[in-house]
Amino acid sequence: MTTPIQFDVSAHQGVSNERRLTLLRSPAVRVVMLVAPAGYGKTTLANSIRAEYANSASCDCDCEDVKTFAHNVLLALQAENPNEASFFSGLLVQLSSIEQDAECRNILTAAWCKESPASVFVFDNTEAIARDSNLLASLTDLLNTAPVGRRVIVCSRTPLPTRASRYLPPHRLSKLSTQDLRLSDGEAAPLLQQQGVPPEYRERIIAVARGWPVVLLLLARLFREGRLEAALSDANNIAFEDLFVYFVHEVLAPLDAAVKHVMTLCSVVPDVTADELCIATGQTPLELQDTLRKSLLVQREGDTFTIHPLVREVLLQTQSEAAIPVSIAEYAEQRADCRRAALLYRLVGKDQDAARAMARLSMQELQKAESAYELTQLPLQALRVHPKLIAVAEQLRSDITSELLCETFERLSEDDDPVAIVAAAQAHSDHLDLQQGLAVIESPLVRRAAQVSSDANVLLAGWPETLKAYFWKFSGVEESLCNGYARLNEAGLPMHSARMAHYLENTLRLRGDREGSLHWQAVCVEHARHLGPRPHAHFLFLSLYCAWFWNEEQAAKEHHSELEAAASATHHPDYAWVLHALQADSVDSLVPLWEPGLLLRQILMAAAKVSGGRRDALVEYGFKQLGSVDRARAFLTLVQAVSDPPARRQWCEELLETLDMDEAPEMRNAILACAQGRPSFLQTFTSHFEQKKGAAASVATALRLEVLNEQILIDGKPIRLTTREAAVLAFLSRRRIATPREEIQDAIWPDLEETGARDALYSLLHRLRKRTMRADIVEGIGNAYRLTERVQVDLWELEFISQQLQRGAAVDAAVDLPTLYSRVQRREYPHLRQYEWFAPIEYRVNESARVLARHLIGAAKKAGDDAAILRYAADLIEEDPCDEWAHETLIRLHLENDNRAEAARAYRNYRQLLEQQLGAAPSTEMQQLAKRLNA
Repeated sequence: MTTPIQFDVSAHQGVSNERRLTLLRSPAVRVVMLVAPAGYGKTTLANSIRAEYANSASCDCDCEDVKTFAHNVLLALQAENPNEASFFSGLLVQLSSIEQDAECRNILTAAWCKESPASVFVFDNTEAIARDSNLLASLTDLLNTAPVGRRVIVCSRTPLPTRASRYLPPHRLSKLSTQDLRLSDGEAAPLLQQQGVPPEYRERIIAVARGWPVVLLLLARLFREGRLEAALSDANNIAFEDLFVYFVHEVLAPLDAAVKHVMTLCSVVPDVTADELCIATGQTPLELQDTLRKSLLVQREGDTFTIHPLVREVLLQTQSEAAIPVSIAEYAEQRADCRRAALLYRLVGKDQDAARAMARLSMQELQKAESAYELTQLPLQALRVHPKLIAVAEQLRSDITSELLCETFERLSEDDDPVAIVAAAQAHSDHLDLQQGLAVIESPLVRRAAQVSSDANVLLAGWPETLKAYFWKFSGVEESLCNGYARLNEAGLPMHSARMAHYLENTLRLRGDREGSLHWQAVCVEHARHLGPRPHAHFLFLSLYCAWFWNEEQAAKEHHSELEAAASATHHPDYAWVLHALQADSVDSLVPLWEPGLLLRQILMAAAKVSGGRRDALVEYGFKQLGSVDRARAFLTLVQAVSDPPARRQWCEELLETLDMDEAPEMRNAILACAQGRPSFLQTFTSHFEQKKGAAASVATALRLEVLNEQILIDGKPIRLTTREAAVLAFLSRRRIATPREEIQDAIWPDLEETGARDALYSLLHRLRKRTMRADIVEGIGNAYRLTERVQVDLWELEFISQQLQRGAAVDAAVDLPTLYSRVQRREYPHLRQYEWFAPIEYRVNESARVLARHLIGAAKKAGDDAAILRYAADLIEEDPCDEWAHETLIRLHLENDNRAEAARAYRNYRQLLEQQLGAAPSTEMQQLAKRLNA
């Protein structure tokens, strides 16, 4: 059996702070009960109070019968009052000769009631008494009959059923639980300071510990061992590295099954309520109240219950009751709390029920960020049944195709929800040309829906004009678009409002209205902030293009900073996709974004970074992908006109013939001016493609930082980095936004004073630029530094491809995944491992390698390459010996090859490994698979 880890809390005086001690010193209180899980410093507090008294004693209550309990109490009383040692010795002799509980209790009462000087008596490990009614009765008698001069402190890890009585009035009894014993933020900070933890880590540690002293002290120890940054990068893993055994044996073991069940429900059900707990457990409100009283780590926050996050992780892995009861989801649906019902249905794997619950929401509710998240999590098959969900999800997901939208609209009838009809028509019309789109919007089915439903009528407001603006048929529609935007905004439809604002921006941009264009794109982003990550990333990209079009550097910086902040805060892949689309290396790996308009903008922004043949290839790719879209052909043709000055007039004339510009006089005049070399509002756009002296040579030089090998490539030529150079560049590669100089100095030169570290950083950057003969590797922004947009980073490429694989998106055919995986496996960065901040980077590298290995296993299965499957699965197991998916892959491979003995041996090894390392058992699915081995 694994020995529980013990933490010497008593060695740290910061735990016994004045506030907690004051709670125990009240002169009116005769008995103080400290009821909290292990690690809250109960014994430490009791010993601090004992130190204030000349006479004190402590009794260990972990005993099996009344006689042993009486013996322990007598020994403690003898220590409390040494002047009466002979008296207690005589009672001990009498106690040794009797066996009846009643007689033992009589001797115990006689000893306990003997007058003594002012003293403190501590009952420790008192939770053991609750197992025996006789022991509990003995303790209750002692608490009720304590002499006037004796103060009693009871330390227990579980609540005891002892109550105030006429012998122990309520004002003489004080019960202190976790809320009283937890350390506040202001109390935790001095304790961490005492342990030598610097200020920059204290706030993060306090957020993880939530006042639990033992966790605070553990994290302080990890800091001294140099492992804190790795732990805080994924705080929940702390529960399994250093606290798992402690939590299992010291915190959870004393609890009964009913309490563990409630705690587990609080772990797996987000924001669970008392009513839901009653539904799931079958308890009455009064019974549940008693159970919650014993669940010391469950906190009530308003109408919901939460549990300490570290204990939650342990419970999810150790309790078999981890499944969310379907009854809670059904209860939420009965109360018309559809979004919560959908969440709970999805968590229990009932996707069809989750989609049904979501379909009951209004369009306003569906367009909120919480609903957007749920719609991105549900499988497409579950959404197909509900046209309204398909219509809303069209803006959120890349797997909503034009064919699916057409199919969805065609199966609608007059009996369907009018709002769903209009929403599906709008989504369908976005993927058609102008005449087809107008035909859909003006069809009898849609018109009737608008007539019978005011909500559907509001949803339809201005949509024909919107389509005309989308296809540049925008003569005189600004007023209609503004009116439509006002109606949608008033109706509380943020997604439609954002789209309408974008169409207004597009209209005004093509009219040459710089201020109006930038204003409406800002309005668009304001709406997008209240939507989900995908729409937010979508409209941020459009805003960046708008700022780029007008050469508005300040607006571009603001939007880019918002994008980076959102990416850092949420780690949502769509933000990473947009960031990748804006990098210099996106020229060679175009991102398959969500719709043609985004791809066009990426091609144009990428084409501005290159010249010559590479630009021609991009434009040709654009014509191939988007040539049927008028707006795409127009701008791509403009790029050709600028790139080929001798044939500029010819290209512009072709453009004027291709487009029907009668309804866009400003655009027509601007194209004519471009043909004649005169200025126009398009000049801000075309200036991006004008050939600049020396530009071609600078762009052609490739810069690539390989953190995985501690080197930088310049035009393919490797240059080894020194230890500090590699560390600085790796530290900057953690994020794309600028890093403050002080943060760099603290990470790389923590042992130097501020002036010395600053000079060392300046010297390093100077040497790096001089040695590589490149000044565009690192750029300074105020008092901060970042890698320039010219630098390609292998970590960014690896994470981007990993995100593509996780989303099921197609990876560029030019990417050799086996070679990339081998390069990751051969990585060598010995100097970087010495830095504490590098641990989270290495963790992300390992995770990306794991995603690559799983994808390659899937490819190997399709190719029938058993050797590759074994090789990649072995890599996964070597990285994480408890990776159940990898073990299952090996076992199934052996079964497919009819090698049952090898499969059984692999399962036994995995089961033993779990028992030894985690004290856990294989999942239910693995156990079912094991039954096949014995069949």
